Amino acid sequence: MYAFPILGFLAVVFGVLFLFSPDTLTRLSEWFNRTLVNNDQAAFRNRKIVGVILILAGAYFLFVSAKYVFR
Repeated sequence: MYAFPILGFLAVVFGVLFLFSPDTLTRLSEWFNRTLVNNDQAAFRNRKIVGVILILAGAYFLFVSAKYVFR
């Protein structure tokens, strides 16, 4: 159950980066020398949609984990 808050936090962080700092994601991708998603060009072309989806998914993971923690 510890995976949900970690995944939620990471999804929110990457969602915010997609929306507000795509250059940082490009540098991270180059630094790790691997792609963040299978198709970087499509993800960056649709960065606002990808960012919103990641933030919503992260919020959902955080909500589900909080629901089980605070039962």
